[in-house]
Amino acid sequence: MLESKEDFFLIDVRESEEYEEGHILRALLIPLQTLVAKIKGIKKDKPIVLYCHMGPRSRAACEILQELGHTNVKVLKGGFEGWCEQE
Repeated sequence: MLESKEDFFLIDVRESEEYEEGHILRALLIPLQTLVAKIKGIKKDKPIVLYCHMGPRSRAACEILQELGHTNVKVLKGGFEGWCEQE
């Protein structure tokens, strides 16, 4: 999706310290605890890809967004750790 320049949100749900240590280019930092408050302006059908370190927080974030009515939410398989291994 990044290479094809698709219009989507890439959201890192880790803590700011983790994000500062390394993150995926174009990723927005929205820690899981602040997700509900900060996601309000995003259209419900906008594509969103979530990631954390390995997956648990991004899966929780995905469930939250789906409960809020977001219809196009995905979790990056393997999280940031998996991304780094692919690079």
